[in-house]
Amino acid sequence: MTNTLLEPDFSLAFTGTLTFDHNLQGEDVFTNFCKFIDGLPLAVEYITGAAVGFDSFIGQWMAIHFPMMRHIVYVPSNYSKVSFWWRRPHYGYDVEEIQCPGGTTYKYRNKQMVNRATELVAVPRYRESHPLSRRSGTWQTIKLARKQNKTVHLFILEENK
Repeated sequence: MTNTLLEPDFSLAFTGTLTFDHNLQGEDVFTNFCKFIDGLPLAVEYITGAAVGFDSFIGQWMAIHFPMMRHIVYVPSNYSKVSFWWRRPHYGYDVEEIQCPGGTTYKYRNKQMVNRATELVAVPRYRESHPLSRRSGTWQTIKLARKQNKTVHLFILEENK
């Protein structure tokens, strides 16, 4: 992280593909991704969405590398795509869990994350124009952030091989 002066209310929310697996992305992608992460501003709060794939990876990575910062996980009411990584007792993560109300959608969760964050870090697998991005929660979150004129840091996996 590049910013050495912390702004007291600066926060980063993370969103990304459900199919992210840092062990399977390939060395070039992971190297490029680490450079991308190192170029992000330092924040006092890191926010993720509790999903499997990228959310799980980045939540754990940020909690390990920045244990003194606040870590927030927004848990959708539908648990079908949730990874409860922060509840594993042997890791000892200090993470605040915010449970979305019953019956709410993933879009509700995504809006809450964007509303809380200063900037968004997004890691979709494909560009928005790709047919597989049509129903992407990652792209939905990007659009919500852009609608609020928030900075979006974009790392497209398929373009970083």
